[in-house]
Amino acid sequence: MTNLNARLSQGSGWTLLDATGISEQGNIVGNGQHQGQNRGFVLLPFRLLIAINSTFSHADFAATNAETGTLTWVVWSLQHGNPIVPGHPHLELGLAQPRVLGSMPAGNTLSVAIPPNAGGYTVLFQAVNPGSGLVSPIISHTF
Repeated sequence: MTNLNARLSQGSGWTLLDATGISEQGNIVGNGQHQGQNRGFVLLPFRLLIAINSTFSHADFAATNAETGTLTWVVWSLQHGNPIVPGHPHLELGLAQPRVLGSMPAGNTLSVAIPPNAGGYTVLFQAVNPGSGLVSPIISHTF
């Protein structure tokens, strides 16, 4: 179980009291207090989205629900693991020996060419936004 209050930005003014539901999209709803007032809340998940063209030569990556003004890094690996993000001891990736694919400001897209020799490999991708303390679930794709 995760304490959702630990996932909030410092100074947000929120204290989450209880989570009452989760949607198929991963949105969490519940009750809390914002600056001392009882309120409902909806938490939107941080996710990595990938769109690959039909010839597998190009991919576009986007991260959902990253804080404005922050930078999101996209990393990849061929294996699962659990390294700590350098300089952020509380952020753990799910990839072994991750390699940086690139970075993008919140709300933007990262476009990359896929190497021709990627065919036949299953590649694991993950997004990390150290400024917000966010790590996305892993996406795998077989080229």
